[in-house]
This record gives sequence, structure tokens and C-alpha cells, in this order.
Amino acid sequence: MTMTFEQVLDLVVHGFEAFGVAILVIGTIIGIVGYARDVRQMDRTRAYERLRANIGRTILLGLEVLIVADIVLTVAIDQTIESA
Repeated sequence: MTMTFEQVLDLVVHGFEAFGVAILVIGTIIGIVGYARDVRQMDRTRAYERLRANIGRTILLGLEVLIVADIVLTVAIDQTIESA
């Protein structure tokens, strides 16, 4: 069974979306685990600031990947004025 170009791009978009969500989930979990470790080693204010910075970086990376998926969807698959 051969796939059309649009079907391949649809799989690519879903792959980027899944990867972006995985980054958000895994990065947040890692950030919370790091916060739990940091609270024991330093004061809570500094640990909280590190948590916010780590989750902020996670959100930025996850959103960048999700934006790539949206760009591929808009430019390559759904070429209508409404989608843009």
C-alpha cells in the first residue's frame, strides 16, 4: 500500500504534535522532580525560581515544536485562506 504525499505529511504533523506534547509532559515532570531535590538542598525561593526557569524552557521548546507542526499543516496540507 502506497501513501500519498498528503498522508505522509499528515503523519509528520502528528509526529511533531506528539513530540511537542511529550516534551511538555516529560520536561514538566523533570522540573518538578528537580524542584523536590532542590528544596532539600537550598531555600524554597531559589528552588522555586529554578523550577519556573526550567518549566519556562520546557514550554518554549514544546511550543516551538508544536509551531513547526502547525506550519507544516498550514503550508503543505491545508492551503486555504481560512487555515492561514
